[in-house]
Amino acid sequence: NDYIDVSQTSELGLFGGLTPKEYSVEAWLRPEEDGREMVAVYSGWDGEFQLVYNPNKQFAMAVHSGPKGLDLWDGVRSGSTYTKGEWHHVVGTYTWSVDTDAYQLKIYVDGELQGEAPLTNLMNAVAAGKLTMAQSGLSVPDTYHPPTIGARTEKSGQRTVLWNGTIDEVAVYNRALLAEEVKNRYH
Repeated sequence: NDYIDVSQTSELGLFGGLTPKEYSVEAWLRPEEDGREMVAVYSGWDGEFQLVYNPNKQFAMAVHSGPKGLDLWDGVRSGSTYTKGEWHHVVGTYTWSVDTDAYQLKIYVDGELQGEAPLTNLMNAVAAGKLTMAQSGLSVPDTYHPPTIGARTEKSGQRTVLWNGTIDEVAVYNRALLAEEVKNRYH
């Protein structure tokens, strides 16, 4: 139940101002508990993203996609369930999809695509030019919270939803990894 705060740098800043960019989050995860949500990787900008093991024994990725001050999230979870005590390579991606004309979340486990879903909240309307940032209520957070490995950082600074297990080889990319890249990184 330990966690690590990671220093934010301009190179790591994933939203880069008001416009979201593509990114991927990768980690080797070994959960040691079932029945509750555990956060493996959490970004520090008002819940930009989180990679979790949920109470249903699935890996999931979620992004905060609503106006500042509202707890609106979009997410995707693995179609399969996974047993505690076993290692799994987990990758979540966030990318613009030409097919759906929306931001798309994908979750890969052990090199295989396990789920995908478009963002349904306000970020897509802004990205598509249907709403301005002011109209949407979205804004860049005014409070900094460091990205965290092994916990969620609340606005108060308290760490919650602690990971019980082992996390290794965490990587954050400023682009969406392709399916073939995910498979190659797993093997």
